[in-house]
Amino acid sequence: MTTDFSLLQQIFDFFVVKDLSSTYVYSDDATAKLIGYRKVDEIVGIDDRSMKCPAVASAESFIQQD
Repeated sequence: MTTDFSLLQQIFDFFVVKDLSSTYVYSDDATAKLIGYRKVDEIVGIDDRSMKCPAVASAESFIQQD
């Protein structure tokens, strides 16, 4: 099953969509760039432990909060 995220693309804010395993399923371009990636496709399938920014130090806390 493919999820349609086209409505979310209209949101003018930072956001990510994660699955129940805290894996990124979708993101806006701005958030992808904020955590160190050039485009959304590069963020799909990773979790907070794989971020390319200083926030990676808090990855376990983010996952716990999810």
